[in-house]
Amino acid sequence: MRHYSRRTFDAYWHWARAFVVWSGRRHPREMGRLEVQAFLEHLATERQSAASTQNQALAALLFLYQKVLQLEVGWVEHVPHAKRPKRLPTVLTIDETGEVRRHHIFDWTVQRHMKQALRAAGIGKPATPHTLRHCFATHLLQTGTDIRTIQELLGHADVETTMIYTHLIGSHAARGVRSPLDRING
Repeated sequence: MRHYSRRTFDAYWHWARAFVVWSGRRHPREMGRLEVQAFLEHLATERQSAASTQNQALAALLFLYQKVLQLEVGWVEHVPHAKRPKRLPTVLTIDETGEVRRHHIFDWTVQRHMKQALRAAGIGKPATPHTLRHCFATHLLQTGTDIRTIQELLGHADVETTMIYTHLIGSHAARGVRSPLDRING
């Protein structure tokens, strides 16, 4: 009815069930903010779940309370969201991106083929299809493309989002750049 994907439905069902089982099979109507917080803390501490996992569980439980049980959850603003660790994206070198092809296929097919290609090429980096986007931006920076152009090509609203790629190339960013003072007398 709400046009959620099957994967979203399955994930929400999983988290609603896990919450009920974790609580000793109590009905969600008997629980609220404190139990949701305790469940999320359980995921973080005992299961050592990633921030994205905790946030997905929270979204599922909010959906359960608001849309399924149709309960007012004014307490939602008091439930802390897990913070995602800041990580630098994986970038493949130009020699690693390989053969160029263009097809219209499903996302899972691309992911599977990417994994097979990495394995066949002997690349041990944890790369995904989204890694190709990071490679594109990083290699543009390495060849001297200005950050604003890259920002527009990637569709970033804020240049700060694009600036992460400058951290990936480090000292290589200045390679080939000459100061105007270097051009005087020589």
